[in-house]
Amino acid sequence: MLEARGLVDEAGHLPRALMTHGYFRLSGYWRYFQIDPSAGRNAFLHGTEFLEVLDIYRLDAELRNLLLEGISEVEVALRASLIANLCTPGGLGAEYLQETTYSDRVDARGRSHRAKLLSDIRDDIARSKERHVRHHRATGDGSVPLWVATEAMSFGTLSRMFGLLADRETQRRVAKRFGYDDGLFSSASSNLRAVAVFRNVCAHHSRIWNRPVQQDQPRLFSGAFAPGVRPRDFVGAPWGVISVLGHMVMQVRNDTTFADAVHRLVTSNSLYWQGVSDPSDA
Repeated sequence: MLEARGLVDEAGHLPRALMTHGYFRLSGYWRYFQIDPSAGRNAFLHGTEFLEVLDIYRLDAELRNLLLEGISEVEVALRASLIANLCTPGGLGAEYLQETTYSDRVDARGRSHRAKLLSDIRDDIARSKERHVRHHRATGDGSVPLWVATEAMSFGTLSRMFGLLADRETQRRVAKRFGYDDGLFSSASSNLRAVAVFRNVCAHHSRIWNRPVQQDQPRLFSGAFAPGVRPRDFVGAPWGVISVLGHMVMQVRNDTTFADAVHRLVTSNSLYWQGVSDPSDA
């Protein structure tokens, strides 16, 4: 069927690729090589080689793995920073469960963000099968100190903890760990949230290439990009979130190795770079 629509498979990779990766996953990539699939015009552009599609698919998988490496470093650093700044020295580490630790904001329907956060924290801890978490649940009053509890929390929960912190000075100290000083402080919460959401895209092996970022967009700033690059050019593009992540990892590692590796990968193929920096919603 695909070859009848004009897809060329001279190297013979198509049958194995379909068996390994599945028609539906691959179709999310080759639709950008078709005339107008949204209008039912599924014929391929003249001369489209399946190997081109496969190269893009493989680059996307490589990028997801690389981004997860960086995201994991940011997540661990966020755990450590929250512990260092929220826990009273010599205390029980239970401040994170107190309502007064967080601002009480509401969503458009009037539902409390604080109540939802505290409920999700308790759920994360209750679900954990980690031995150290189970130990604390089963002893004393069952409370789990923050330095243990963070190991059971998702990145999304951690980012919301940071965003709802009531004490601005505590929040500033955590933000500074990721390079968000006074001038950038107001962007820290949005950007940690954007990275946490993007982490789910990578962890679920979803497509990054030609994927518009329509929700939980980061607040872009010049320090996350190369000199002379305009951040506004990447609003709604994966490269915007990736650049923000690269800046965070640079603060954690104190070097540019991660950002450099990501840039080399995405620019190794001009078509791939186009789909990451200026996605098309085909």
